[in-house]
Amino acid sequence: MIRAISKRSSGSLFHYAHFFQDCLFPEFIAGFHGYEVVIRKKSLDQSIGKFRAMYEEIMATRVMELDADSFDSFDAPLQEVATIDRPTYEQYERFRQHVFFVVDGEEEPEPHGKVVLIRRGGRLELLDDPELIRQNLVLYSATTGRERREIRGFDRVQEALQGVYGPEGLVVAELESMTFAEQVRLFRGARAIVAVHGAGLANMVFCRPGTTLIEVDPEWPFEWVFVNHFCAVYGVRRVMIENRQEAVIECVVREVPGSANV
Repeated sequence: MIRAISKRSSGSLFHYAHFFQDCLFPEFIAGFHGYEVVIRKKSLDQSIGKFRAMYEEIMATRVMELDADSFDSFDAPLQEVATIDRPTYEQYERFRQHVFFVVDGEEEPEPHGKVVLIRRGGRLELLDDPELIRQNLVLYSATTGRERREIRGFDRVQEALQGVYGPEGLVVAELESMTFAEQVRLFRGARAIVAVHGAGLANMVFCRPGTTLIEVDPEWPFEWVFVNHFCAVYGVRRVMIENRQEAVIECVVREVPGSANV
C-alpha cells in the first residue's frame, strides 16, 4: 500500500486534464502500478472522482479515498508526486506502451489515417461523493463540455470537411461518450485531430509521430506545457487557429490534404 499526495500548481484531479497529467502519468512513472492499493485523501484537492475506475484499469491497482483524519493516520508510506511538465521521450514511451498493452494487448492496430473532428459533449458530473459534489457546487463552477467552449458553427465545419474528406475519411467523435480504450485507439490511429482547446487533448499523448493537431484557439491564451512538449518530442504538427468557422475550415483543408475542395 502507498498513500499518495499530488503536488501541482493548480487544477482539480477530477478534471480529466489534471487527472491525466498531474496524477495518472506521474504516478505511473513513480511506480504506483506496482502497489496493490493506492490510498488518496477524499478532498476537492486530491480526489480523482469518477476517474477512479480508469486509474484502476491502467494501474492494475485499487484506489481507496479516505477522509483527512483517516488518511493522515493510516499506516502506510506517504509519497508526494509532482507534475512532470516536460517528460523525457523514455518516460512518454514507457507510459504509452503500457497503456497500449492494457488497451490492445500485444496487437498493434493499424492507423486508420482519418481526420478526427471532435465535438464537445454536454455537462458531466465528475465527482461521485455527495459531500464533495456539494462542496464543489459551492466553491467552483460545475460547467464542463460545450458549455465552456466549442468550435463555432460546428455543423457547418463538419459539413464542409465531409465534402473534402468524404464519409470514410472524416470521423466526428464526442469523447465524453467514449470509453478510455476507444479514445486511445481514436487518437492513436488518426492522421489529424481537429478540436477546440480542452481536456480531451491530453489524449494527444497517444498519437503517432507526424500527426497534425489543429487546435482551435480559445478566447484566452493558454500554454499547455505537458501536451505542447509531447508534440515537440514526437514531431506532432500543432497548428493554432482562431475560433471562426471559415477560418477553421480553411486551416484544416490547407494543413491536411484531402480529395476535394470545399
